[in-house]
Amino acid sequence: MKVRFNNAIFWIGSEADFIRIKEGSIDSESWPSTYSKWVQNVENGIAEGIKRGLVFSKIDADPDSFFDWCKVKSHVADTRARSLYAAEQLGNRGRENN
Repeated sequence: MKVRFNNAIFWIGSEADFIRIKEGSIDSESWPSTYSKWVQNVENGIAEGIKRGLVFSKIDADPDSFFDWCKVKSHVADTRARSLYAAEQLGNRGRENN
């Protein structure tokens, strides 16, 4: 039996949150210019991953919680931090369900 790992996706649920997180991230210049383009990029990535047999969970990213987490963990707000945040939240979700 093939084991499938759940991949956490840092999901920004609104344009306002997109703007706040983008403005607070050190890699903001690499982001799409609009929230709708960001959503399209992420959804396309998820669709491609699903075609390859990957499994995903969208982790809602609250800007305040994310930036507080970055401070506590001594991370700068960048791609790596967003990935780590999402993975940790997914792990916490699994522990809460046990």
